[in-house]
Amino acid sequence: MSLRVVFRVDASIHTGQGHVMRCLALAEQLRQRGALCRFISAAHPGNLISTVRNQGFAVEEIAPLDKSDWIGDAKATAAALGTEPTDWLVADHYGLDYQWEALLKKHTTHLMVIDDLADRCHDCDLLLDQNPGRLAEDYHRLINPHSQLLIGPEFALLRDEFAEQRKQPNPAGFDPVKKILISLGGTDPNNVTTHVLSVLESARIQSVAQITVILSSKAPWLEAVREQARQSSLLIEVIINPEHMSEILSGIDLAIGAAGVSALERCCIGLPSLLIITAENQRPGALALHALGVAHCLGDLDEYENRLRHLLQEPPPAAYWETISARAKELVDGEGCSRVAHIMSQIAAQPLRRSFIAAAVSSSTPGQLRSVLSGDLPMIFAWRNHPDVRRFMRHSSTLNWHEHLAWFKRRQIAGNSPFIFEIDRVPLGFVQFDKTDSEDCIEWGFYVAPDAPKGIGQRLGKAAISHIFKSTSIHRIIGRVLPGNLRSQRFHERLGFHRMPHLARSESKSDAALIGFSLSRSDWSTANAGSHGEFYEYLR
Repeated sequence: MSLRVVFRVDASIHTGQGHVMRCLALAEQLRQRGALCRFISAAHPGNLISTVRNQGFAVEEIAPLDKSDWIGDAKATAAALGTEPTDWLVADHYGLDYQWEALLKKHTTHLMVIDDLADRCHDCDLLLDQNPGRLAEDYHRLINPHSQLLIGPEFALLRDEFAEQRKQPNPAGFDPVKKILISLGGTDPNNVTTHVLSVLESARIQSVAQITVILSSKAPWLEAVREQARQSSLLIEVIINPEHMSEILSGIDLAIGAAGVSALERCCIGLPSLLIITAENQRPGALALHALGVAHCLGDLDEYENRLRHLLQEPPPAAYWETISARAKELVDGEGCSRVAHIMSQIAAQPLRRSFIAAAVSSSTPGQLRSVLSGDLPMIFAWRNHPDVRRFMRHSSTLNWHEHLAWFKRRQIAGNSPFIFEIDRVPLGFVQFDKTDSEDCIEWGFYVAPDAPKGIGQRLGKAAISHIFKSTSIHRIIGRVLPGNLRSQRFHERLGFHRMPHLARSESKSDAALIGFSLSRSDWSTANAGSHGEFYEYLR
């Protein structure tokens, strides 16, 4: 059965253009996976309802309401949802919070929030904040403990075209800068574009051959910009509502732009940007991009002009822009929509997974280990960051996607693959083994899936121990457990592990208080002489 997803998002002359575009990008990715997506939007002046419809998505229009009338908005949204089952309601709207979400949760199986501000409470199953510099801790007091967080530009909701374009060689150069892009928001309500054009005109940079301006047809100052372009001594091209933005960006040397969604698009293909903070909500992201060295922030509307003029008249060396370009591409890889769509599909599939788990648990097969594949990474990422798993980890902070990918790549390079524990091909847990200072000793780490039923841990433990003693010459397995994790301590003891009198010294203070457990090959063989042969046989 197709996944049914509804997006609640608005755009107007003043705000929301980027919100609609990122929701469209996610909707397209979900549609490619077979989902049925539609939108609910208020018909504000400057809305993008026709744009959404032109992309092939149905839109239910609701009347614009006063910003404080969240109850009226909730009722209108509920009416627009109708009686048809909804798997996901996605809300991307600064004017809505936990009160609105609480009323809508009974009309949908799952609720997702897309936010940038971390300034209000939410009652949702999944929260996405794609902004650089954002930390999961920023939301811990704003959401319930069971909400899943997707934080950082690795989840940036960009259209597929950007992931494809970054694979192409970039014909643009940085020495000297010949082609400049100006993209200051779809509607640019503050008319920053004309001021930037005036700075470029007065700077008289001989190398600049062309300036490209991007605007929406809804921009209130569009005709003024066009007239300025006609009167200018510079060659200025004004492009309205471009369909293939990534192709336009690929031929540009330097962008002057706002710090919203478009800044992440430019990062994805490695286009250096000069950022102007055109709205207060952009400030944290702009400063974070500058601190990460993936863009150059010129400041807000009161301070950017002199900085821009100075930078144009005394430009940095080409190596400066080359470094920014390389770092930007590392930060945003263009796969965010795919990751988010995968996680949404996994969460929605939980009822079906529960039936598979029930069948697997009742199976007579003991379970087995298989190597982790790249396709398993989103699933492991969700497991590892689940509160029920994290609270017993030695390093309990939320892991970001870049750290997750780097961990897997290190494992691949070292030839030390982690494992998935599964029963009848249903993934139920994770196991990894690490070398120690002793050649005949190995340390293990593991956890069961957050939705795994009671008893799976023992089956995972037996399969993992049998695997390591059968397939390697290792003579001893050790485990390290937090003092407060009594469940894991009892788990080790039931499997035959013995408490170690002391652990080898560790440079990490957090490891110093860990309780050590040890299991030898001979102890395991003796204790399980009549029982673990079935595991050996099954693993062949």
